[in-house]
Amino acid sequence: MPADLRAAMAGIRLPPDAAGGHLGELFAAAGAGLLGASLAALLLSMLARHAPRRRRAGGPVTTEARIAALGGLEENARRRALLLLMPHAERAQWATRLYRPGSTPRIHELEEALRGSGGPGRVHDAGTGA
Repeated sequence: MPADLRAAMAGIRLPPDAAGGHLGELFAAAGAGLLGASLAALLLSMLARHAPRRRRAGGPVTTEARIAALGGLEENARRRALLLLMPHAERAQWATRLYRPGSTPRIHELEEALRGSGGPGRVHDAGTGA
């Protein structure tokens, strides 16, 4: 940077009779910094909003695909995973049976409930909040 430009920038100050003196200069610098940071944040949020979103290959995951993906789990882990696929209120109805002796829901009952053919209803889709 040329010396004359540097000297001119060093001389930028509030007038000596300005209210606040050095404290006023400090607040003016802080305000300019906050303004710059706000503009940068606004620009970044606008760029992020218009950035292309990555799509999952293969389209939306179906209920059958979710159930099939749980096939390799141990029985209790699979039962818990099937319960977690249900919406919260319906999951609570099934979960009460977990703590009663001899009334643990069978895996096929949970799978049927997820498919909508009996028991509590539809699959919870994390993408839509449904």
